[in-house]
Amino acid sequence: MEYFTLSNGMKIPAIGYGCGSVKRISDSGIVWILYKALKEKVKKTIDPEFRENNRYWVLHDWKKEREVPKIIEGGLQDEVRLFDTARAYSYSERVLGNVIQKSHVAREDLFIITKLTNYAQRTHTVKESFEESLKELNLDYVDLYLMHWPQTETYLESWKIMEEICRSGKAKAIGVCNCHPHHLEEIMKIAEIPPVVNEIECHPYLQQKEVRKYCKEKGIQVIAHTPTGRIKFSELKANPEIDAICQKYSISIAQLIMRWHYQLGNIPIPNTTNKKHLKNNMDIWGFSLDDEEMASIEKLDCGKRMWPDPDHCDFSQW
Repeated sequence: MEYFTLSNGMKIPAIGYGCGSVKRISDSGIVWILYKALKEKVKKTIDPEFRENNRYWVLHDWKKEREVPKIIEGGLQDEVRLFDTARAYSYSERVLGNVIQKSHVAREDLFIITKLTNYAQRTHTVKESFEESLKELNLDYVDLYLMHWPQTETYLESWKIMEEICRSGKAKAIGVCNCHPHHLEEIMKIAEIPPVVNEIECHPYLQQKEVRKYCKEKGIQVIAHTPTGRIKFSELKANPEIDAICQKYSISIAQLIMRWHYQLGNIPIPNTTNKKHLKNNMDIWGFSLDDEEMASIEKLDCGKRMWPDPDHCDFSQW
């Protein structure tokens, strides 16, 4: 595994696994569906519209609850050492914590990230929320604690409390997510401990060049969430330049994108519920893209967001 060095001197793996949201089956509505089916004794009596609207997410949540622990276990076996979760990701912190406790990997060899919720910012319960995260993770400390969104009217106050958490040693470093340069400028004005990371949506369709340039100038490491942009790989495969690169190195589209991130200086944290895909995502060290190949991916940038722009966001929804 390759590592980057944060501005505070900490080493961080150059690629990791994003645990994503993991809902318990009962949270997804499947228990309600089964209850109604048993009560009525006839499955077809369940409201067809409700069933259709919820079918995908029920199955999705069920699969993630079953598969994510296995993915983390497999990742640990395959030398994945960076794991990214969040307080807002439902059951995710607990799932990650449970697997870590059962693993034989030393705690000091892991790099664990979790995040502060907007709700905790609004209710002024930053410290309490952080302690809940530690409890769910069953850890004494996290390596990096991030502010999930720069929620208007609260993010500066929250940053000062995060500094207190960092001084306590329970978070070895602190940073932010989804921040534009102007958010970072405001934080820098009041910060005694500057953010070491800005985790942003970044992928070939949204390359965030201005944000990345600013972060590089300020010594802030970029972590890329949604690193593939949920791109339909068949679309990229149809691009002759992209397909030629994959053929040249005998790599997948996902490997190509992860290597592109690495060479930009980003730390990608892909999410998957497939062990084979995770292993494939991490295998990016046997080849290197030249300038022309990097430029082929750069041309894909079209400003397409999967998540809200933090300047135009209903923070109560995130």
